[in-house]
This record gives sequence, structure tokens and C-alpha cells, in this order.
Amino acid sequence: MKVICKFLIVVMFVAAMPSYGNSDKQQNSRTKLHSTTDWRIEPSFKFDTLCFLGVLTGDPFYVEYYENEYAEFERQLSPPARTSLANLKRKIKDENKNIISAFLTLYFSATDDKTLDDMLKTLKDSERLKKSFKQTPYYNESG
Repeated sequence: MKVICKFLIVVMFVAAMPSYGNSDKQQNSRTKLHSTTDWRIEPSFKFDTLCFLGVLTGDPFYVEYYENEYAEFERQLSPPARTSLANLKRKIKDENKNIISAFLTLYFSATDDKTLDDMLKTLKDSERLKKSFKQTPYYNESG
């Protein structure tokens, strides 16, 4: 009896499914499916830069994976830049338990910045960034 019930359920399910035959009427009334995806890949200087900051802070998690890149760029950092990167890591990751790249890319995604100069202007005028970020679904009053 259980087998017959299961069989009937399957038959009813299949019968209720829409037909995808090749009749002209059906073909014209349906959107033709395609079998490829058209990708548009563009580099993003802004997001690449923000993601690389995690490496530049000297965070052992990132240095383990990007040891050569860290070594190449670290020796070029000025003492004030080293201090700023250390403070960035301390404030975002150590004190607030956030991922530096995720935190910064989320906020900068609310801007139209394309260049380093654009990003620096946004940092100097943080009210513009706050105003833009308030328009996103990620904003909340508590920060």
C-alpha cells in the first residue's frame, strides 16, 4: 500500500509539472533559455587597495599567505605609514574584531571613488561617506 501511495504521489507531481514541449505556440510564449553566461570583469583599484591594507599592516594571518608581497612593500613604508597601518589594525581588527578589508570595502562601496586621490578626499570629508553609507541597507544607527 505504501508503494502505491508513493507511486501515485510521484505520478501526480509529474502530471502537475509544466510541459516544455517544442510546439510553436509554446516556443513563442516562453523566453528562450541560453546556455552561456556573459561575464564583464573589471579591475577595481579601490577595492584591491583596501584589501591589500590587511597585508600592509603586517597582520600575521595575511603575511603567511603574502610573505613576498609584504616583504617587497614593507621596506618601502615610511615610519609614519607604518604607525598609521598599525593603528588601523589595532582599531579595526584588534579592538573591534572586524576584518580590515571587509570593513573598509563595505564603507567605500557607498562611494564612487576610483582613484587613491578620490579615496583620500573621501577620508578628509567623512560626512560625505556617512551620507552615502546611510543610503545603503547596511547602515544602522549603532555603527
